[in-house]
Amino acid sequence: MLLLLVVSFIPIAMLQSPYHAVIEVGLFFPRFMVTVCMVFFALMATLFNKKETNSLSSARTSLELIRDQDILGLSEDEERRSGGGTNNLS
Repeated sequence: MLLLLVVSFIPIAMLQSPYHAVIEVGLFFPRFMVTVCMVFFALMATLFNKKETNSLSSARTSLELIRDQDILGLSEDEERRSGGGTNNLS
């Protein structure tokens, strides 16, 4: 796509055509569309990258919370099994 944009800027004087104005106008629209598409894709890539980074950090935080709760849950279960916890039956 970038190559098409670069090729479209070849000076018309080098082509030696009697239809300079028609060629200029005809090349303006493809140049414009390629430029708009490149800007749009760059902005969407930036937006996607920010969303993905936020999503990954959120997932990491959630997994750390689950891991911490699991570690605390295991230590409480071990205390109850070994008799170290309070017994409400006595």
